Amino acid sequence: MLAGTHRVRVSVRVPRGAAGDVEGGVRDVVEGVDGVRRVEVDRLKAVRPEALDLRVDADVVVTLDTEVVEVHAADAAVHHDAESVGLADAPAGVDGVAEHLRDGFGVLEAVVD
Repeated sequence: MLAGTHRVRVSVRVPRGAAGDVEGGVRDVVEGVDGVRRVEVDRLKAVRPEALDLRVDADVVVTLDTEVVEVHAADAAVHHDAESVGLADAPAGVDGVAEHLRDGFGVLEAVVD
């Protein structure tokens, strides 16, 4: 399995009362996405308290299994209009990475830089 590393701007929901600090909570949420091998939190950009959790915007560096993203992107292209989700020419590219991360529990937004 090949690995890919990407800089990503994310917005995630970190549970209140989670063990550790906010940075560790961001790391835990992103690492919970299938196929993610490693997460480094580069910078916390915003922390907004909500009723049951914290909404956190952060810049992260994510290392993931390329095979997992390729499968996800190919599935998205089959189930959606490939041009409208940006997967027609490069199913394993940055659009596939962002889409894969957004499908993870607690990940609200993901934009690959």
